[in-house]
Amino acid sequence: MLWGDLLAYSGGWFAMSVVNWLAASDETLDDHSPSARQRCPDRDALVRLRRDLHDQVGSALVGVSMQVEAAQRLLETDPAEARQLLEDVRAETLSLVQQIRGIASSRDGVACDGPTGAGIGVAVRTMVARMNRVVGDRVRITAEVAPEVDRLHPRDRGAGAAVFWIVREALTNVLKHSNARFSSVSVTVRGGDLCVRVEDDGVGFPAQRTSRGSGLMNMVERARERGGWCRVGPRQPRGFAVSAAVPLTAHRS
Repeated sequence: MLWGDLLAYSGGWFAMSVVNWLAASDETLDDHSPSARQRCPDRDALVRLRRDLHDQVGSALVGVSMQVEAAQRLLETDPAEARQLLEDVRAETLSLVQQIRGIASSRDGVACDGPTGAGIGVAVRTMVARMNRVVGDRVRITAEVAPEVDRLHPRDRGAGAAVFWIVREALTNVLKHSNARFSSVSVTVRGGDLCVRVEDDGVGFPAQRTSRGSGLMNMVERARERGGWCRVGPRQPRGFAVSAAVPLTAHRS
């Protein structure tokens, strides 16, 4: 499958370029001292740019790679399904191009937010369904979205987007690192907050990786920017869990 191999190769090359850029910028952007801010007055915008590259571009490339692998497995046993997966890859790459353009053209380093607040429920269900279609033979993901999540006010677009990217990053980590057989997503509205919990039954994360890196800090920062919180850590008796709550402005007004 020449086209799939070429896509996987080019995607991998681009991913490595992004990773190298992030690694080179880590020391400067993680320095919170006043002198660092003087040396880099646009530091906050660069931090957001780094986060968007990791969360949006990085997770999209992971999805593309998994879809190509699934299509390769199905090429002989189910050619029709393999063709459909490749069509999905084509749509995903076109969307990825738009995301990269959005990141590059944003003046303040903030790219497209993702789904609107009112669309967070549909977006989460669709994402989980697509993941199950590609990796359902090795990990099963369930999604429980409370009815009130589908009725959020459009003014809560930012809260919905933050929760969407937290769910996406959490599930990407499940697929990449956990070796889990089961993962669950729960999105609810509680006490004026949009709440989410993602957990799995996998091997978890090494302790040194829960403090920074792997997109974990990005999830914490997204919730914190909206006045909320996000906690990541081991789940008993095994696995990993991500919990977050983001205030809903319209709900409180």
